[in-house]
Amino acid sequence: QILMHSKDSQHVVMLTAGQLELNNYGNTEAKYTKFAYSSRFGFTLERGRFGLKHAACDSMLLLADGDDYFRGRRECEEV
Repeated sequence: QILMHSKDSQHVVMLTAGQLELNNYGNTEAKYTKFAYSSRFGFTLERGRFGLKHAACDSMLLLADGDDYFRGRRECEEV
């Protein structure tokens, strides 16, 4: 994990790699598998997996295989 802090503000950003939560809580990917977290900006929670309107894709990489069903990181093999 890398923490970045701006001298001009109180904004802190944490960059993560390889973070994975296996407990399968509600909205697990939206809460625990972001690439970045911000002390200023909260994160969004998904309302559904079909289409970008319902996805929680802030600070995440989501992919769809031509079916408009977006998937986030589910496992991490190496950091």
